[in-house]
Amino acid sequence: MRADKQGLVPGLDLAVAKNHANDVSGLPDLHAMERVEGQALWALAFMKDKVGVDYLSAAEISAILADVFELSADESAVRMALTRSGGKVYSKRFGRTMKFSIMKSGREYLSLACSDSAIIVDPQKPHRAIVQISELFGGFSGVVKICDPYLDKKTLEVTAMLSNGCDLRFLSVPPKDGPTFLRHLKAYRVEHPNLEIHCIPPGKIHDRYLITTQDMWLIGHSLNAIGSKQTFVTKLGGDIRAEVEAAFDLMWAGGAVLT
Repeated sequence: MRADKQGLVPGLDLAVAKNHANDVSGLPDLHAMERVEGQALWALAFMKDKVGVDYLSAAEISAILADVFELSADESAVRMALTRSGGKVYSKRFGRTMKFSIMKSGREYLSLACSDSAIIVDPQKPHRAIVQISELFGGFSGVVKICDPYLDKKTLEVTAMLSNGCDLRFLSVPPKDGPTFLRHLKAYRVEHPNLEIHCIPPGKIHDRYLITTQDMWLIGHSLNAIGSKQTFVTKLGGDIRAEVEAAFDLMWAGGAVLT
């Protein structure tokens, strides 16, 4: 069953969806999705790719999840989640009914959700986010290089997750609350003497990333906001790592030491 040119699905037949229920190749584990947003996006991807239905209403998504995959998802919760999901979906009104179709960023969200090379930081579960980041950072060793243009005392709460055995090099711009930050930094170094900070003029850096001796991780927003906003911490390829590290080292060498 395929939607017509307007995206209409006359009399959505759940039996058709059930006939394709075992064909979930290329999709993450639905039952590993803890948030309604992820579950709804999964249903949209499944129906578009496996059944040929491009647009679904919140009620249809809820029915598919419950009747086909035995996963409870309240219709109103689905509608709210997709309404707030931004560019992950495209919404379109058919008569009085709003329907949704998954977009590229929604597929990227699903891809990251099933990847061992990414962490999704969920602001609705801030403690879990901190635990995940702590487990990742705690496994690093050797030289660790971090670039983040926003630096304050909350940043130090995250860098403390790295082992004191690491040689931690932090590249940033001068903190806005300079004297206050320096007092916190002095106290921090009593327990964590492995941190060195170099500062360069504002406007020279924008991206947030972390480089180890083997990997590079792109961080969606600054470390001082981990857990407060939805973001991704994603592992990147080796070619990108080498190029970015060369740029980091150049800026690091020309930066002013923050003491």
